[in-house]
Amino acid sequence: MSSFPDIREVLFQCSGGISVSKRFPGRRLSVLRLGILCVIVVAAVTAGYLGLRNVQDVSAAASMPSVFSGYVDVTATPRFAFEDPAVPSAKAVVLSFVVADPKQGCAPSWGAAYSPDQAASDLDLDRRIARLRQLGGPRRFPSAG
Repeated sequence: MSSFPDIREVLFQCSGGISVSKRFPGRRLSVLRLGILCVIVVAAVTAGYLGLRNVQDVSAAASMPSVFSGYVDVTATPRFAFEDPAVPSAKAVVLSFVVADPKQGCAPSWGAAYSPDQAASDLDLDRRIARLRQLGGPRRFPSAG
């Protein structure tokens, strides 16, 4: 056995040998019940904190407008006529893909195949983007790698 005294005995002795409760004479403080109470209080505080964070996240997400746009690879053949949408919702496109030129690492290129000037002439991209702007479509250009 251990040479350390039982915690219940220490609490009983520290209270002068009298019971903890006057309503229930002879009863002493239960360490097990106190531990369970502490666990319940910590769990309730944690649940409240996490619940509040969730409510804040949901309300913040609800206040931001969500946008969904389809990707259009401007270098793909056959060409997709993004500048002439069939329905109003089709005006929301993301023109892709602006990436680094494989020959000049810091220069932009369309799909690693066309420089911006080549895309303007070979793909007629400047005119197509201008037409999309005239129709009120948003212009988004993602970049990668």
